[in-house]
Amino acid sequence: MNIIATSETRAGQAALLIQQTPVDTIVAPATFSLPRGATLPFAIEVRDAQGNILRNRTVEIRSDNPSIANVPSTTTSAQVTVSAIQTGTATITLQALNANGQAQGKATRVTITVTAPVTGGVKR
Repeated sequence: MNIIATSETRAGQAALLIQQTPVDTIVAPATFSLPRGATLPFAIEVRDAQGNILRNRTVEIRSDNPSIANVPSTTTSAQVTVSAIQTGTATITLQALNANGQAQGKATRVTITVTAPVTGGVKR
């Protein structure tokens, strides 16, 4: 982007380059479990090297086993919603992307354990 300024008979211009603050890491819970059939949102924070929260950053989300735990492919919000499909364990990988869609910073992994739902009541 170029900025052009004029004052009376003088004019000048300068190039302006706006860069995003580099991402260092994504903060998320390391592990949690939920019963099959449940849906659970969990909070994430994209942070720079100084620990400052970076808002509105695109985060790519992948499940290594979407038949157990399914997630959306990307988010720009402060949370990710996981759907528990069947019992087992899956690892969710969160990776921040820069404006060009390239990976930036360290990937974060969250282990999800999907358990059988609790059924029945008290036996007499």
